[in-house]
Amino acid sequence: MFVCLDRGPVKRAVVHRLVANGTPFVDVGMGVLLNDGQLGGIVRLTTSTAETREEAAPHISYADDDGGANEYATNIQIAELNSFNASLAVMRWKQLFGVYREARGHFYTGYSIGSGEIVHEGAE
Repeated sequence: MFVCLDRGPVKRAVVHRLVANGTPFVDVGMGVLLNDGQLGGIVRLTTSTAETREEAAPHISYADDDGGANEYATNIQIAELNSFNASLAVMRWKQLFGVYREARGHFYTGYSIGSGEIVHEGAE
């Protein structure tokens, strides 16, 4: 299951049901900020399985994305970030189900738009 919701209460209800049912899921999201006329921020995904629920939980955001400081909510054109996030999620899902090799067993991935760095949290 993939979770991509920007309304906190709805997302909380969906995640609660998935956890209660023991359903593995990948939660995706991003925060995009405008700084000196350029976009930056983070593209992220969190993998929640029976084995990673406790570690993954703090990485799942329930903040409402009604604008504020997040430029994503302003209808900017960032199809490439959406596509990248979706691709990361599908590849992670395929790792969970044995299509792709998984060497690290991580539960969190973050991509920094500004630096191009990808970080993982979880087992090594």
